[in-house]
Order: sequence, then structure tokens, then C-alpha cells
Amino acid sequence: KQAEKALRESGARFRSVAQTLGAGIFIHRGGKYLYCNPMWARITGYAIEELLEMDQAQIAPAQMSQDHRKMLTSLLSGGAVPPLMEHPIRHKNGEERWISMAAGVIAYDGEPAIIGTATDITEQKLARERMRLQSAALEAAANAVVIAHPQQGISSVNHAFSELTGYEPQEAAGQDISLLNPEPGQEAAFRELKETVFSGFVWHGELVGRRKDGSRYDAELTTTPVIGAAGEVTNFVAIIQNITDRKMRELELESIAQLTAALRTAVRRSEIVPVILQEVMRQFQAAGATIVSLLESDQSLYIDEGAGLWQKLTAQKMAAGLGISSQVLATGKPYINNQADEDIHFAYPELLEGVRCLAGLPLFSQGALRGVLTLGREKPFEANDVRLLTAMCNIAAAAIHRADLYDQTVQQASELAQAYDATIEGWARALELRDKETRGHTSRVTRLAMQMAEAMGFRGRVLDNVRRGVILHDIGKMGVPDSILLKPGELNDEEQRIMHRHPEYAYEMLSPIPYLREALDIPYCHHEHWDGNGYPRGLAGEDIPLAARIFSVVDVWDALTSDRPYRPAWSNPQALEYIRERAGKQFDPAVVDVFIKVLGRKARPE
Repeated sequence: KQAEKALRESGARFRSVAQTLGAGIFIHRGGKYLYCNPMWARITGYAIEELLEMDQAQIAPAQMSQDHRKMLTSLLSGGAVPPLMEHPIRHKNGEERWISMAAGVIAYDGEPAIIGTATDITEQKLARERMRLQSAALEAAANAVVIAHPQQGISSVNHAFSELTGYEPQEAAGQDISLLNPEPGQEAAFRELKETVFSGFVWHGELVGRRKDGSRYDAELTTTPVIGAAGEVTNFVAIIQNITDRKMRELELESIAQLTAALRTAVRRSEIVPVILQEVMRQFQAAGATIVSLLESDQSLYIDEGAGLWQKLTAQKMAAGLGISSQVLATGKPYINNQADEDIHFAYPELLEGVRCLAGLPLFSQGALRGVLTLGREKPFEANDVRLLTAMCNIAAAAIHRADLYDQTVQQASELAQAYDATIEGWARALELRDKETRGHTSRVTRLAMQMAEAMGFRGRVLDNVRRGVILHDIGKMGVPDSILLKPGELNDEEQRIMHRHPEYAYEMLSPIPYLREALDIPYCHHEHWDGNGYPRGLAGEDIPLAARIFSVVDVWDALTSDRPYRPAWSNPQALEYIRERAGKQFDPAVVDVFIKVLGRKARPE
């Protein structure tokens, strides 16, 4: 009886303690609940009375139920006590809940029974899963992520951080955020970042960093503080986006725009090459630069121009196979050497003062290698530099190619113009041979008309067309019969009518020739009068082209001051008086004023 009493008291004490414990306690035998405390009822969602009427397997998933029965059978047969287990159960409302459970064997009412203790770890499980997902997302993020403590330094980095900086997680752990190694000159921005974040605010901006291997990268940072319960910064998270490619594209666009703008006014090769060298040296802080071409005649190299320290190399020739340029021409690829003092290819070692690094870039245009750009500087050439140089060389090569084509076109046009002019002068000489009275007339009026045109502002192409017009001024007389052109006496009315058509003949002869259309003003209009009484069209005033008004004065002057079979030459004063008297009638008064001034400065042409 004493033992039974002690057992009852022990059971009462167990129930008293179990009723107040924060863990769920249950006893079952053969899957049937014999005892459940209130916490187990709360964990499962069932009332104690309901649980005592249920099979334990009803709250365990099917697979879990089978495994559970095997474990219980083993345990009741004296098997080893299982370790702390985590497994799901079905809550009364249908939700899945997770418990952490320990089980053992006790004597209950004189027979072995299973006793279990369980705690609800659903929230912990969910929290761990969230942490796992967050960790996986962090690791899979394309941007570098750093989590750090204000005093203890970096606590975590992701794979993208290692890819960007070259530092593995174990190397970064415990390091200060300055591990990002900002480029010199950005210390102030880095201090601002720390001060902003440690004050509890988000910092966003751009920095240039250095990787573990020393190479440079551009980054956009968003650094966010993690605020603790007391309002203090417990950690901060830095998201680092690699914007090196974007910055490189921006730099390329800016550099290309600047080079293109600089080349806009350059047309000839002699103008373009200096512009290219100037822009390359400025943008890459180079000490010296050259542009080299291959001479097809003897396959030697010709330095078109040198700049900076290498300016003295301008117009020098090098034998094929020598120098960096030969290496680039042979391979068609960029040549980079960041140890210039050891370079066996550089042909001018005495010009390496202030130069530690060398680069040679091919100038390709339309699939052809046009030349080589070489440059030297103190700072090493990195991959981004080569990329930008290549883009600029493509622009430069295209510009040089266009200039070469332009120069060839100008040369061909000049040769063609010379051929045309020789033909024109041949026509004029043929006409003078036919009309012996006017021999030497063309050369004299050409010199004086050119002086007049220059005095009245004619320049360049327009002046060239004045010269051609003067030479061809009487070309229409080739359409006048010899019987009229060479008649020694006065012409009758019909003959005058035919003679007065020679400007029209000139127009009909020359207008189909595109090269001579702009020279038609003088042959077609030099017999028009200021007052409208001239021929062939009766033009008046400023309707008469200025070139024709100028030549009209010069032509009459030369005719008056030259001997003719029917009269001797007039004196200069006589002829000048006639010109003055005809101003406002036959001649433009403004042209006459200029003519008098020009005549005062120049002797009469012979």
C-alpha cells in the first residue's frame, strides 16, 4: 500500500508539473493517447478530450506515421532512445506545423508506454527557411553584396563580390569596407559614405575601385544601414553594381564625339593627322605619339607625323621590319608593352624619357590596313584603354581614308582643270591666229581683268571662272564667217547683225560643257550696256553679271589703246577720258571708279 501511495503521489506531482510546462507532453501506448498536457493540446489545436479519443497517427503525415510506428516499436522493444527529432504534424485546422520532439519509455499504470516532449518550432523553421532563401538569393545576385559591422568589419560577401574584386569570402571576413580600395583622389567620397551610413542614412553614389590584382573598376554603390532596437547602426549592407562597361561606353561615346568634332573642319590628310595625334595625346595623357604609313614603292615605313616627345620623328623613314609599327602591320593586332625600357621592338630608345608604356594600334578602314598609331605614356595601358584606343583608331582610319580619297580627287581635278585650261587657251590662240588684228589681246585683258576682279572681291573658284571667261570672251566669233570677221571696211547692217550674234554662239558652244558653265557670264554678257542698249539680250544695270561689267571696261580699254589697221592706238589719257564719259551709259560707274584706281597702281599691260 505504501508503494501504491507513493506511485499515486508521484503521478500527481508529474501531472502538476506537466500541466504548467511550456513544452507539450504526451503519453501513448499502441498509438493511443493516455495523457496530454495543455501545451500539447495548444500545439496540435485539439482539446485534451479530443486527443484522448484519437490515434497518434492522425496528426502525423502518412510517411511520418509509418516511420514513427517503427521507431516506437523499436523503442518499446528496448531499442536505443532516438535523438532529438524534427518533424511535421497536422494541426487541427489543416496547417502543417513543425515540432522538435524527444521520446522515451516509462511505466504507466504498470505497463510500458511512450512519453514524448515537444516544442513548436514552426516559426523557427520558417525563419531558417527565409534565411536560407535570402542566403541563396544573396549568393545568386548579379550585383556584389557586402554585409558589415561598423566596428567588426565585413561579416559576409556573396559570390558576385568575389568575382568583382578578386577577394574570396574568407579574405574579406573581418576586413574594413576600405577593402574596396578606392582610387586615389576619392578619399573624400569614401569618408562621406561612412559618415552618412554610420549616421543612419542611405548613401548612393559612384566610386572607382581597385581589384585584388590592382586593376581598376567603376562601381555604383547603394549602402543602407541596419538600425537596431535602440536606434543604433548594427550593420550595413552595400550593394555594388559593376558599371565599368557602362562608364567605358560613355567614355567611348564622349571620346569619339570629341574626335569627330575635332575632325569636322579637317579635310586634307595633312590637316587630319595632327588633329588625331592631338586628341589621342590629350585623352590618354600620352608623352609622345606618331602615325606611320607603309610606302608601297619600297615597303618602307614613313612617319607621317610625330607629336610630343616624338615630334622630331616627323617625315622620317624606317626600314621594313623595324619598330612597333612593323609588328602591328605584320599581325594586324594591337601591340601593348607596359615595360617600355625592355621593349626590343621600339626603334628609338633614346626617346623613352618619361615613357614607361607603349601601345601600337592598327588603323583599319574598309578592311584595309591604312597605317599604325603608336603612343607612349607613363601610366600602364589596361584592357579598357585598348578598347577605347581601338574605337578611336577606327574613326581616325576612316578619316584618313576619306582624306586620301579627297586628296586624290583634288589631284585628279587639278590635272583635269589643267587639261581643260590648256584646251581653252588653245581655242583662244586659234581664234587670234584667225583674227590677226586681236593677236595678244587675250593675254593682256586676262591680266588686267584679274586685277580688277581681285580688287572687287573675287576669290578662289569664282576668280578662276573669271579667268576662263576672259580667255573665252570672243570664242563665239568662231561662228562668224571669215568674210565678215576679216572684212577690212565697215560692216553693213546685216553683217553687224551676224557679228552681234557671237555672244549667243559662245553660249551655244559652252553651255553644254558643265566645267565651263560658271565661266559663261563674260562670253555671253560682256557686250551688254549699263543703260540697256547693248546686245545680245539688252540687259541693264545690275542684271548684267558683275564679271561681265568688269570685263566690258577692260575689253574696250584694250581695244582703244591697241593699234588697228583702220586707226592707230589711242593714248591712255584719251582712252581714260572715253571710259569716264561712257560711265552710266555703257559702263557701270562703280566699276569705272575701281578701274581708274587699279590703272593708277599698275602700268598699262603690254
